[in-house]
Amino acid sequence: PVERMLRNETLIDIVSSYLGDDVVISGYKLTKLTHALAAEEQYVAARWHHDRVGRRLKLFVFLHDVDCEEGRPTLVAKGTHNTVYFRTESFPYSRYRDAWVRREHSVVKGCGAAGG
Repeated sequence: PVERMLRNETLIDIVSSYLGDDVVISGYKLTKLTHALAAEEQYVAARWHHDRVGRRLKLFVFLHDVDCEEGRPTLVAKGTHNTVYFRTESFPYSRYRDAWVRREHSVVKGCGAAGG
């Protein structure tokens, strides 16, 4: 099912319009977050971070409804896709404090119905 979705012409058109016609799929990762995650320390990607991979896109598909207020929506610092980052292999330098992110950026929630 994932491979079929990644070959969808509409999705390819959207991605190509952002990244260019020479776009390639270099892989994908599936992550299932459960209610067993009770603390940030259990899932390191829960912290504000930069992926340290250059210019790429992330695609989120909700497998179940994600409520904006009561659920666990993905938070995004709006506009940071335009920020120039310098690659570093040092993990701590790719993490940011919540107070700094919220002071410097507008934070938006990724939430919605299953399949969205």
